Amino acid sequence: YNCAMSQPFLRPIIAVRFINGLNFIKAELLATCHARLGQTDLAKAKAAEVLRAYPAFRLAHVRLWKNFRNEAYRQNLLGALREAGLPE
Repeated sequence: YNCAMSQPFLRPIIAVRFINGLNFIKAELLATCHARLGQTDLAKAKAAEVLRAYPAFRLAHVRLWKNFRNEAYRQNLLGALREAGLPE
């Protein structure tokens, strides 16, 4: 589910609770969703989880990891991760 581009943003937050493992990816997704919902404190808390799990995380890595076919989606995702406080 693409929370960075579509409404409602709450669905992925609820769905992610049921995923076991993948804590780094879950935290990244939740940071994005909370940022897009304007829940800055929650977004920053999830961003901190990302950095605890993967201290070397940078937005530049996201550009390399993910295959973006849609430039608007890429910009939206990176913007949300920036709002959450993840480093460039």
